[in-house]
Amino acid sequence: MSIRIATISLTVGLVLGATIFGASYTEAESVFSLSESTEVNADLTHTQQKMTLDSQSLSQLVANTGAGKLIVKGVEGQTQIEVTADIYTDKNSDDVEIELTLNKQGDNAKFVADIQSDGFMEQSPYIDVFITVPATLALDITDGSGAY
Repeated sequence: MSIRIATISLTVGLVLGATIFGASYTEAESVFSLSESTEVNADLTHTQQKMTLDSQSLSQLVANTGAGKLIVKGVEGQTQIEVTADIYTDKNSDDVEIELTLNKQGDNAKFVADIQSDGFMEQSPYIDVFITVPATLALDITDGSGAY
């Protein structure tokens, strides 16, 4: 409990300190040397895939994702849906099924990022997804992370 409070206090302090002293959040963050850990288990293989879809005639993005991080960012003036998927699979297993699709269905865009494995692995496979969309595009997201 005290660790969580300290983290919240540090974050609030960074934001308030940046506001009070005129520094940007990034400048304040660099002073405190905060960084997100990007260490990956050595038993995993990493591949990256990028996809785009013109969104000018679309009203909504319907996304179904499985294990892994999901970040969706609305961008003012953007006219495409852009997806970057970082796929992590066990180096010692060929028993992994990956479904990664982005396509148009009527006036919706449908995105699926799912990864399944049949065998036991030391490290479960996952897909980290970063999506940028036009700021006005509606979202319907089902994140199955942690589901069987």
